[in-house]
Amino acid sequence: MAADQENLTKSSQDQWEADTHATALVRLSDLFEEAETLGDFSYAAGQILGETLSSSRVGYGTIDPVADTLFVERDWINKGVDSLKGVTPLRDYGSFIESLKLGEFIAIADTSLDPRTEGAVDALASRATRAFLNVPVMENGELVAVLFVNAPEPREWNPAQISFVKEVARRTRTAVERSRSETALKQSERHLRLMVMELNHRVKNSLAVIQSIASQTLRGSPEIDTARKAFTARIHALAVAHDVLTNEQWDGLKLADVMHGVLDALRGAGDRITIGGPEVILTPQVGLTLSLALHELGTNAMKYGALSNDGGRVDVTWSIMPHDPECVSIVWKESGGPAVVAPANRGFGSRLLEKALASELNGRVTIHFEPAGVRCEIVGRMRTVEET
Repeated sequence: MAADQENLTKSSQDQWEADTHATALVRLSDLFEEAETLGDFSYAAGQILGETLSSSRVGYGTIDPVADTLFVERDWINKGVDSLKGVTPLRDYGSFIESLKLGEFIAIADTSLDPRTEGAVDALASRATRAFLNVPVMENGELVAVLFVNAPEPREWNPAQISFVKEVARRTRTAVERSRSETALKQSERHLRLMVMELNHRVKNSLAVIQSIASQTLRGSPEIDTARKAFTARIHALAVAHDVLTNEQWDGLKLADVMHGVLDALRGAGDRITIGGPEVILTPQVGLTLSLALHELGTNAMKYGALSNDGGRVDVTWSIMPHDPECVSIVWKESGGPAVVAPANRGFGSRLLEKALASELNGRVTIHFEPAGVRCEIVGRMRTVEET
């Protein structure tokens, strides 16, 4: 009779515990709906486990496998218990970290009797821990995090409690991973929208540049064949800059690459064109406009300037202005060519340099028609500087 009563009592206790755990899991799902950060998820899991199991402290922390430390952003603590928020050296509290690294679930009923906490009983007791459960979180065979449940007094963890803790850990990890995936998806969608907007902006700018080239090239040109060749050459210069940008995934391009891309296309110049300066990464739009400007300078040099004879040369140098790391000075200097005479009228090239490029750079472009050779100075904000 006594045995039957005991079995009935145990059965009732088991049913009550099962019902309690089921109710707690429903509440956990509700709390997860409101959670946004890792700290929110871990605290929700800690609150459910702590209140259901009458624990002293419950939390979720990431592991540094080299230093064997636990980092906790936020944990649930019972009244009068200190938090483990921050970094905790796990080896100060026993050797159980070795079992966790193997992916083993840790259930210690009494820290004074378990060999894994030998020598650390007082240290654990000072943190309101005489018994605890640890659920390892593994990724690719490596320990990355731990869900921990601490109890202030020795206690035997029954199978139902262990199963409940494992289920909470499983649901917590699933919720965290789902939240991370949703956040990553939103960031990806936002990045895609920004890329599309930027692409639209750049396409419109390119079309505007092409329209301007066509308008300026064909205006007042008596020979359609001459105009066609000039137009084609300018579009080619724009295409060269686009090619360089494409290779750099539109993140910016090196000034030296723009120089080589445009100036190497000037046939016959050979080594009579030299370039030199520090590494400068241009913003995409500046790179496109500058490539057209360089093409105009190079073309004029071949038609009328230093590259129109066999002895002239062009030296292009640049430097970063000391007062502003985004500001760059470029100097185009011709020498050894025919005597220079300032033109009576400004053509497309001059207008492109002095107006369009200067406006794009928020700077200035000065062309000096010196007898010894054309000298063009371009100064403006064109350098991409990474934030530190």
